[in-house]
Amino acid sequence: MKSQDRFAKALSSIARLVARLETTEICCGTLTREQFETLRTIQSSPGNTSMGALSAALRVDLSTMSRNVSVLEREKYVTRARSPRDSRVVAVALTAKGTEALQTLQCGEQDVMAKVFRRLPAADRGSLVEALETIQTALEGDQVPGQACCAADRPLRALR
Repeated sequence: MKSQDRFAKALSSIARLVARLETTEICCGTLTREQFETLRTIQSSPGNTSMGALSAALRVDLSTMSRNVSVLEREKYVTRARSPRDSRVVAVALTAKGTEALQTLQCGEQDVMAKVFRRLPAADRGSLVEALETIQTALEGDQVPGQACCAADRPLRALR
């Protein structure tokens, strides 16, 4: 198997395994992975975050983000308020409950990932972290908003 194929297979497998860990060992209670990521994005943004900024940051439709935030608001994890300068802009902020939930989830995430990290050969840890950071940078470079994943004139490969 070519290196490129091995890379694709390994990266896809890692993505699925991490998603499973996030679902089964990190997220708990009524929060989904998507809601966890929404809370994390709100926290990492300076001041109140607009719905549009959240939607763009998480690469989901505004209507999807609105539904997600509505659930978080109903459960008292976030608050929403119209901007006093522009009533079209809705700002979202974490509540104390949202901040506490996020801290708990982040601690759980760190614990789970630390367990995985400890399973790596100690001598390889530094180079593996560097390799992952290189992959992260390459993936972030591909995130062009609105760009289709496949060219319209190029048919999708048939499933085998």
